[in-house]
Amino acid sequence: MINEKIFEKISLNFKIQFNKLAIMKRLMKKLLLERLDNERGCALIGPRQVGKSYLLKEIIQERGGNYVSLDDPVLREEIRKDPLGFLRYHYQPEKYLFIDEPAKVPEIFDAIKILIDEKGRERSKICIANSGNYILLRRVKESLAGRISLLSLFPLSWEEMIPEGAVSGLFHLIREPDEKIILPEYSNQTRINRLREKMLVWGGYPIPALTEDREFNIRWIRDYLTTYVFPIIIEQFQIRNLEAFERFIRLIFINSGQLVNKNNLAKTVGVSQPTIDNFLYQLKAMMLVHSLEVYHRNPKKRLVKQIKIHAIDPLLLHNALNTNFSNERARELQCFGLIYESFICTEIFKIFHNTGANFNAYYWRTQDGAEVDLIIESQGETIPLEIKSSGKLTKRDASGLISFLDDNPHVKKGYIIYPGSNLQQIYPNVFAVPDWWLLGYQA
Repeated sequence: MINEKIFEKISLNFKIQFNKLAIMKRLMKKLLLERLDNERGCALIGPRQVGKSYLLKEIIQERGGNYVSLDDPVLREEIRKDPLGFLRYHYQPEKYLFIDEPAKVPEIFDAIKILIDEKGRERSKICIANSGNYILLRRVKESLAGRISLLSLFPLSWEEMIPEGAVSGLFHLIREPDEKIILPEYSNQTRINRLREKMLVWGGYPIPALTEDREFNIRWIRDYLTTYVFPIIIEQFQIRNLEAFERFIRLIFINSGQLVNKNNLAKTVGVSQPTIDNFLYQLKAMMLVHSLEVYHRNPKKRLVKQIKIHAIDPLLLHNALNTNFSNERARELQCFGLIYESFICTEIFKIFHNTGANFNAYYWRTQDGAEVDLIIESQGETIPLEIKSSGKLTKRDASGLISFLDDNPHVKKGYIIYPGSNLQQIYPNVFAVPDWWLLGYQA
């Protein structure tokens, strides 16, 4: 297992390359600043290596304040001696105070509570940031309930990978469901196709997403899992059977976009079903997968009860699926459709998180096999989405949407998301929408 110092050296080598490439654009920055200026305090959670520290340091550099990282073991010992005294020394009213990885020193949460309470209902400009959500959420519930606004940061989104001024069509479907969809007069399909192919392999983790060195990126994702994911889970959740857990993670990623059969998974991994439940909880706590429950607004319809899992990044899937980090090889192995579905679902979730919009997400499937990949509820609207990786569509591709619309008459339209260039009307109430229009296009 590679040690953390070696991984940090790899990351440092990237930073040298990265500084020559571009300044990383994070849409979360605007939302975070709004929350810091209007809420008592903030918490930024996300997987390891998605850019939380980068974002906080960027804000401090631009606007002033103090950034404290508890990754430093010497600093952790200093804080344990006098958490409140340490924070008072670094805290300046009306200046930002950002505390990275506070869960490594649990004593600091009571000190943060005191500082926030001293400001009353006013903003404190304090933000804590932590990798994963399990530990931080537990501490927030114990010490900071009602004081902290939670934000989630994920890998770079499609919208963040294109030039400034991009517009997502997703909110058009939600806010203007009765309005006709109008695509821009011109779209650079060559650039769109190139970006799609790149993101469907290298995903949105900033280091591999912004580095052109293929072999470096392959080493990065493998070292990422062994250096950051496994050690944290082992430490925090006291995993004893590491081999079983590693088998479980690979199987979960291989089955991304499919229903999880916990009994079969337990037999294959060689553990009990309660252990599988525990493993799933840990993987979600590290924010490496999303889980979808079944949509069941119609109680008369018999629906399957299993959850559906999506990995948060295509790079995790290519690593598990042995595709040689190639979309063409993924197509040959007949797993490209699953990669594409997980990619689109996760990109949609990123749009909501980056804008702070409330939403619920489900999938829909009946016992007789009718299925819709993703159901979004937001702002009183229900949006059913079928995701197809092919550029050529037929009316058969809309069969699940038609069944869903028949069973849910309050929903007027359904949409197929596909990697095409044109808007297509498949049925009077079913439209095929290009993925680039939904995820972000140059207005």
